[in-house]
Amino acid sequence: MKDISNNIHNSSPIRWYWLSQQTDFDEAKRLSIANEHSKASILFLHEPYKWETIYQTCLLEIMNGEISQIRSLLILLSCINEAERLKVLEFLKYHDLVNASTLEMLKNGDIPKRKKSINIHIFLKVLFNIFTNPYNLSIKRNKKHIYEYSGAIIHQIKLVIN
Repeated sequence: MKDISNNIHNSSPIRWYWLSQQTDFDEAKRLSIANEHSKASILFLHEPYKWETIYQTCLLEIMNGEISQIRSLLILLSCINEAERLKVLEFLKYHDLVNASTLEMLKNGDIPKRKKSINIHIFLKVLFNIFTNPYNLSIKRNKKHIYEYSGAIIHQIKLVIN
């Protein structure tokens, strides 16, 4: 499970950001990979912690067979520029994190139409993950939201315990 967790983390286009000092230079570098043509990129631009948490949660759910999350991952990938998106897809392919069918849907954006419904289990899981920081993301910049504070506190507690 550790390898899968590491591969999910390493597939992120901003994995380096969480390991950096998150200086103004690092922040500018992170912002430079945003897709300025995507309406959804506001999440990536202003809430990187939430974007990353949702990204990792969606990818894990897809790997566990929850194909309804492909659309969510597609939206998250639309937040980054094409070059970075292609790097992520190559990583997913190379490390066999998603099957060929899922990879094709992510590449083409061709997802079968389904009746829209909210999966309350996944919604609650994402919400829980945003507040509890299960992916050990180090938030060094100013925190603006309560979930960033709770995630940072939980991360610090984990560092002390381990």
